[in-house]
Amino acid sequence: LILFFIQIKIEAFSMKMQNTGTFETSVWRDVEGVCTARPELVPANLKSWERWYTAPRLLKNGHLMTIYASKARASPTVNYERVEVLTTDGGVLAMDLLRPPSSTPVKKLLVLLSGLGGGSHDSYVKHMALAAQKRGYAIAAVNMRACGGRRIETPRFFSAYRGSVDDLAAAVDKAREMFQPEKVAAIGWSNSGSILINSCAQEEPNALVNIDAACALAAPLNMPASSSWLKQSWFHSRVYDYSIGTNLATKFKEASHLFQMPDGSPKPVKKWEPIGGYYVADVQLAENAKSIREIDEAITAPCFGFDSVDDYYAFSSPDNRIADTKLPLFILNAADDPIARWGPNHHPDSIFLRRLKSVASSNPNLVFAVTRHGGHLGWCPGHPYATTDASHWVQDTALDFLDK
Repeated sequence: LILFFIQIKIEAFSMKMQNTGTFETSVWRDVEGVCTARPELVPANLKSWERWYTAPRLLKNGHLMTIYASKARASPTVNYERVEVLTTDGGVLAMDLLRPPSSTPVKKLLVLLSGLGGGSHDSYVKHMALAAQKRGYAIAAVNMRACGGRRIETPRFFSAYRGSVDDLAAAVDKAREMFQPEKVAAIGWSNSGSILINSCAQEEPNALVNIDAACALAAPLNMPASSSWLKQSWFHSRVYDYSIGTNLATKFKEASHLFQMPDGSPKPVKKWEPIGGYYVADVQLAENAKSIREIDEAITAPCFGFDSVDDYYAFSSPDNRIADTKLPLFILNAADDPIARWGPNHHPDSIFLRRLKSVASSNPNLVFAVTRHGGHLGWCPGHPYATTDASHWVQDTALDFLDK
């Protein structure tokens, strides 16, 4: 107990000794901080250490934060209105809508995309939806293929880039048509954060995905490193990778008939349209997958025209395109995230982190920030935001950026 109080005093003294300084393009202390070429884009919570994210004392560990957020964070009731979005290949996406409380015409629309295999039902999505609704946003929570309780209609799932950007574009167009907003913003978590980053680097602004600004939260900025990291220990492999992989395998089983002949043998199915041609999915591997990699090897890589799963990760990794961002984009990661990595070396002096800082400090559309704590899809509340079970800090920070 004595050591506990000594730690509190040391941390309090350390916070007082931090130099807040004048914010220009980069303010960092060790592993956490923010970089941008346009200080006016920085949300207020990132402009001083006093308003910086403070994790609950018992959750200052990436694993504990991640597991708590996944299993114990309260999930509010949200009364969505479901519509369906048709895709160019005959597929269907489920999109859940939440209208603003006022009956006045919608001026702002927020598109939400959950993490890999999740959907509009996830607690962090619903908390963000309610927080944005209070600010006058209409909400369109997009469920990727096979997610949100909607079975797929064609033998195609999703990826971190190819195909998913097309699907997101179709969903945004549908939501724009319904609400006729003046501004459209988007928030994506984890894999969907990668999709958004890749979307923001289109050759022409709004050429494909017609959004005006975006936030990517807890995105695996380096996909090869993130994939390798999930294999680096028994805990990562058996807890995180196994949980996500088996969830995706369950979704595949519900649609496996689309990849098979009537007698159960595999059948050739169409690849992503721009690639053309056909491929044969490894049905057995996909149905029994125990990892994300096995799912990607069985269906994702061949469907989207890659020779191997490693080629898919290398090509689709969002750090390839962050420098080419054409839209205002806020990227927020936690240094203790046990799943999403910014490079093989996660050290504060990592060449990969230095590269991201350099890119964010030179591209006027980017704000890149890292918190010391937060886990994966966590950022659970600590003082002074601990009045409810919602992650107020991350909601306020993301929405403040999009409101600029």
